[in-house]
Amino acid sequence: MDTQVAAHAAAGRSWAQADARDAAFPREAIPPAGVVAEASPFLHETFLAAPLALPLGDRYHPGLPTPYLRCKAQVVRLLPAAALPLLPQRKQYFKTALANASTSGCRAPRCVEAGLLDGQALAVESDPAVLLVVAALERWLTGAEQKAAAITSG
Repeated sequence: MDTQVAAHAAAGRSWAQADARDAAFPREAIPPAGVVAEASPFLHETFLAAPLALPLGDRYHPGLPTPYLRCKAQVVRLLPAAALPLLPQRKQYFKTALANASTSGCRAPRCVEAGLLDGQALAVESDPAVLLVVAALERWLTGAEQKAAAITSG
């Protein structure tokens, strides 16, 4: 932390500029764990040049309905006005999202009916990765059914 604060001071950044920079670089670079290097395209220098060049005042819009959206003004401006009521009104935390999403995989009646999965095996499955794939299959079949696709067991 001391090094980070010292770097901000050496660069002559105000508190707001330092905070904006820290928001753009939320973590230190982590060396690759193996032969495949980690990639963070939104943290690439070429990409970041544009948002970091924006004046801090342009990143905020006081007319948006919630504090969260006010701080996301540049993103909100990219969307059609009709999308505004559909946007999250506060920051969403995904601490338990994986577990919650995976449990929905336990209920996959279309997959079972189509013969893709064994219902008894699915009832005892607990691996979140497997259950997320099952949930994705069930959503796909639901969408296909809504588009009047004929799904038959094989």
